[in-house]
Amino acid sequence: MLSAAAASAQECATGSALEAGARSAVEQAAQQYAQAAIQGNAAALQQSATGPLAASISPVSAALNEFKGDLSGAHAATRSVYLLDYSGQGQPEFYCGIFNSPDRTVMRINGLTPGKWAIVIEDVSGGKAPITIGEVLQQQGAAWKIAGFQLRNRQIGGHDSDWFEQKARDFKARGENHNAWFYYLAAWELAAPLPFMSTVASDKIAEEMQAVRPADLPAADKPLSLPAGGKTFQVSSIDTVPVGDVLDLRVRYKALAAASDTAQLYQDNTAVMKAVVEKYPEFRDGFSAIIARAMDPSGNGDYGSVAEMSKLAGATSASNPKQ
Repeated sequence: MLSAAAASAQECATGSALEAGARSAVEQAAQQYAQAAIQGNAAALQQSATGPLAASISPVSAALNEFKGDLSGAHAATRSVYLLDYSGQGQPEFYCGIFNSPDRTVMRINGLTPGKWAIVIEDVSGGKAPITIGEVLQQQGAAWKIAGFQLRNRQIGGHDSDWFEQKARDFKARGENHNAWFYYLAAWELAAPLPFMSTVASDKIAEEMQAVRPADLPAADKPLSLPAGGKTFQVSSIDTVPVGDVLDLRVRYKALAAASDTAQLYQDNTAVMKAVVEKYPEFRDGFSAIIARAMDPSGNGDYGSVAEMSKLAGATSASNPKQ
């Protein structure tokens, strides 16, 4: 079975099932767009965009700036091409590749409109670190227009998905399930070409990590009430973010001080960081630093500071990470 679908409403072709002319046209367009990204030419990408990106290319511009060091002097090579045909009937869910083969891929793309689409994964190397460019292209006449464009890490600090998966297993063996969970998530992020794509490798990680899923981490609809510094803060999320060559812990919470009172916000951030590590002491083994972000309830931004784990008991140095 070279392509399959839940119904005849959607079809996916990849690998040897691709017609040579169609594959060539898509690859040529994708390579052109990848080259524009390497050159930092967001304007050229917008000229070839459709949908929301045609109106505003700012999300792509921000990504090009974030990955500037990885793009500089780099070159792109096409890893895979998927051609999708969606009639608009049924869920936009596509099963690509030979069933049960190592290259099988499942895609669930919300918001897809009827038409012919292409998903292209470009491996970019030669810059500071290897990354991927994931392109969602829509056929309009003879042209393939950009409907989605995402840059993703393939490594963090020189470590790939396999390394983070093994670290997660090590944490799991020590009973440090919170650390294991976050390292499994990092492994999944590095393995998945795009967030809506499910591969054999990413499925394996997703299945393995369920055994360590913590029940006590906060969520936007289930905040954590965290006593800290004589106050109680509502923590909306604890997650991780790559910062340079390392993976740092990040905590977001509802600010109690005014946005203009940066001195108090800094003190609150420090108290929250200390309280998080006291509640989850294993984080000292998993991360070298923690970022706190006091979120302004009025929506006027946030205040961020960072501290090394080893210095949380004493003075910390403030900064404003962009993550």
